[in-house]
Order: sequence, then structure tokens, then C-alpha cells
Amino acid sequence: MREHVKKVAARIGRALIGCLSRPSVLTLLVFAIVLLVSAEVWARVGGGSSFSGGRSSGGSSRGFSGGGGGGGDADLLFFVIWLCFKHPVIGIPLAIVVGVVVIAKRVGAGKQAEWQTGAATSEWTTPIPGTLRNGRRQLASLRVTDPDFSIVTFEDFLYALYAKAHEARGTKQLEQLAPYLSPAARLNFQPYVPGLVGVKGVIVGGMRIVAARGVAPGAQSTGVSVVFETNFTEVRRLYEKDVESTWYSVERWELSRPKGVKSRPPERARKIGCPSCGAALTAIQGSVCSFCGNTVDTGEFDWKVDAIHQLVREERKALFSSTVEEQGTNLPTIVDLDLSERLAKLAERDPEFSLSDFSSRVELVFKELQSAWSERDWGRVRPFVSDSLFETQSYWIESFKKQGIRNVIENPVVNAVQPASVLSDAHFDAITVRVIARCIDYVASEEGRLLSGSKTRARRFTEYWTFIRGAKRKDPAGFELKCPNCGAPLKVNQAGHCEYCQAKVTTGEFDWVLSRIEQDEAYGG
Repeated sequence: MREHVKKVAARIGRALIGCLSRPSVLTLLVFAIVLLVSAEVWARVGGGSSFSGGRSSGGSSRGFSGGGGGGGDADLLFFVIWLCFKHPVIGIPLAIVVGVVVIAKRVGAGKQAEWQTGAATSEWTTPIPGTLRNGRRQLASLRVTDPDFSIVTFEDFLYALYAKAHEARGTKQLEQLAPYLSPAARLNFQPYVPGLVGVKGVIVGGMRIVAARGVAPGAQSTGVSVVFETNFTEVRRLYEKDVESTWYSVERWELSRPKGVKSRPPERARKIGCPSCGAALTAIQGSVCSFCGNTVDTGEFDWKVDAIHQLVREERKALFSSTVEEQGTNLPTIVDLDLSERLAKLAERDPEFSLSDFSSRVELVFKELQSAWSERDWGRVRPFVSDSLFETQSYWIESFKKQGIRNVIENPVVNAVQPASVLSDAHFDAITVRVIARCIDYVASEEGRLLSGSKTRARRFTEYWTFIRGAKRKDPAGFELKCPNCGAPLKVNQAGHCEYCQAKVTTGEFDWVLSRIEQDEAYGG
């Protein structure tokens, strides 16, 4: 009897898989799962209402998460989709289960919030394969063959390239980026938009290195898979009138570089110009740089994007609704197994380093960020955050002003700072800590009308914050409002330079600056 049941079940399973394996049905299934899951999977990083159906990026309510991004939920989604195509016998039934679970959660949760000051509305408990969660750490091992490679610099390069590519798309000048984007990547970079005359307000709200290949010595090339979660505004000319629309986009970029290519110095690697000599893109005529004379579209000098996959593209509008509870706050802190060893090595190189001083620095930056966000005076945090994090969140401060709203943060308190990870390379040290804090957090109109959150109930939350500092720096962490270079009262311009000594203090050369913020459910170590 048992064998008969097994045979019947097997026939039903094969029939179901056969039906769902048809390209059209499988595509619809995957697309449906993306639509169902995207509003929850991608609702985790900074960028205001546009991201994933409307997440407030303010303060400690899962806010600011501009430097980092991605998440375990996203990795699970990609993993399921990958299984559907590569191993349909496993992937398709799993996709059905995921779809049913998501639908059930949606029905039970009721109408979704369009603007949420709190955390994500769901949290996956399924373990994510380590190969999908540790792409950043995998790529860091490239330093064995390329000692000058820096994760911090590489991520800055990716932010800059993404923004430059969208701006070039708007002005129909993508050909200028031939040194960095292959013909296939340029062809598949966003759908054709009739009447497009510009793209502006490009905000990388989340970026995650999900996989790295060929990092071992002897590999003929190195490949990297990166997922971007972004917002941008497209400007179209319709009937002699410019019409703007804001879009939420999730894209997966595949990059590679051949064996033997070495990393450029940080000051050059962050700039999108000739990959050979660093000249401006305007110096490149066709595929040849007029300054150095090299053919630069071959991928022989730097990372090149081989393919771009559009995963989600949806128009977004900022709306307001209810508050949801924090997710992941009670999860244990994810700590690298070699944390103690790496901290000891850092202290050995810098005898002035102490976790006590560093924690004081974290608290100073935390309180300055909360105040600046609440007052919509983002320039106040310029000395404490990296260029990319500052630029990402500046957009949303201006958006809040235009919409006449404030994300108010009151009585912020840091309860604990727990070390989680330390990474060091030839140029930077990076320390990730888990910040455990609480505050009053709500969204209000200019007139003071409460839109979401609570004016009386404090919220407890936790986030992973990554700080960077120049590897050659050997000084105690600063926790006073003064220039880390000249000691003058802290006054920094929009470019990140001290107005007294003109030193650029936002690169981490002089003191620890905040470069990434990741959520509990997103952080993978």
C-alpha cells in the first residue's frame, strides 16, 4: 500500500512539475513570487517612501540604511528563482510553498502600510546558504593576489558607476561608459522609455555583494554578482512638457575582471574616467582614450559589467499609514569567529585604539545623526559619514521638506555597542558593531499632526553599523566636536573639507566615519 501511495504521489509531482516547467507558466510563477515578496523582501533599507512600497528611512526606525543594503530575504528569493531554472524538481515545489506562505501572510496582515516608520513586515526563518550570504567576505580574499584591493573602495566605485550609468542613460550617452559596461549590459540596462530626456535623483538605497567567483590564486578571471536596490526619477518630454516619475528598481549586475588586473589607488578607483590613465570620460573617443592612447573597452584595466538583470521595476509614490513592530531586535548578535583575533591585530598596529573610545565615537555619531535627521539638517552630519551615505540620505531630507513632513526622533539613547566584525586591508580598517538603542520615533506634518509612530512610546531597536578609518591612522577615536586634523571647532563644507585646514575628513583618513547601516534581518556577517 505504501509503495502504491509513493507511486501515485510521484506521478502527481511529475505532472505538476511538467506543467509548471513550461517556460510561460514558470515565468508567470516566478514573476508572481517577485511581486508578492518584493514589498517585504526589499523593504529594509534607507531611501524613504519610494523603497519597497514606502519605508521611512528616518532615524533609528530602521533608518539611514543607505550605505549597506540587501538582505537575507532577498538572497532567499534569488536562491528560489535560481533553483526553479537550474533544479526545477526542487525549485518549483519550493516556489509554490513560498508563494502560499506569502499569500497567507498577506491575507492575515491585512492592508499593507504605504509608509512605515517601523521595521519590515516579515522575517524569513529559513537559513540562507553561506555562499549567498557571504559574498562580501569571499571577495575580500582577493587581497591574496591583489594586496591593494579594498572592499570599501570597490563599493564606492560601484555606487559611482551605478549613478553615472543612469545619468548617461537619461542623456543617451551610455556609449561613453563602454570601458565599464559591455554592449550586452548597455542593451539590457532598463527598458526603453519613450521621450526620456533625463534621469536624476539616483539613490542607491541598498547594495549587496551576493557572490564572488574566481578569487583563488590561479583563477583566469574574477566574477562578482551585485544586487542594487534603488530609486531614481525619470524625466520624459510629453507634448512639449516635462513629466517626472519616480521608480523603484532592483537590478543584479554581473561584473568581472581578468587575471592580472590590479586595483587602482582609492583616489582613482572612486572616479569613473579612463580606466587606464584616469582621464575624464570625455577624453575617450570611441574605444580609445585620446590622452593615453590605449583601447579601454576591453576590460583589461578595471572591473567591467558583463550583464544586467532587471528584477523589479515599479513606480513609487510616497503615502502614509500605520506603524509596524521592529523585527530581529531579539536575535542574537552575529559575531565573526575571528573577531577577537582581528581586534588584537588592530590594537597591535595601533596601540592607541580602545573599544571604549571607539564606542564613545559611535554614540557621538549616533546622536548627531538622530538630531540632524529629526531637524532635517543633514549637513550637520557631514563630518561623521562617508560621501555615499551622506549623498544617499540627503535626497530624502529634501523629499521630506518638499512633502511637508518630519521624521521626529526624540530622547535617543544607546544602550549597548557590541563588536561584530573587523576587516582590514592596505587602505582601510572597518569595524562593524551592533548598536542597541531606543528612542521616541514618529512621522508628523509641518503642523504637528501625527502621521505614524508614537509621541509617547519609546521604541527599542538594533542595527549593524560599519565604521571605516585609514589603515595608517594611529590615534584614539575622537568623541568631541572638533576637526580630527587641526583641532578647530568642527565646521565642514558639503565637499567634506574642514573650513579651517581644508583637510577632507569624510574619507576616514583622520578618524572613524560611518559608511554602512544594515538591519538585523539583513546582516549576514
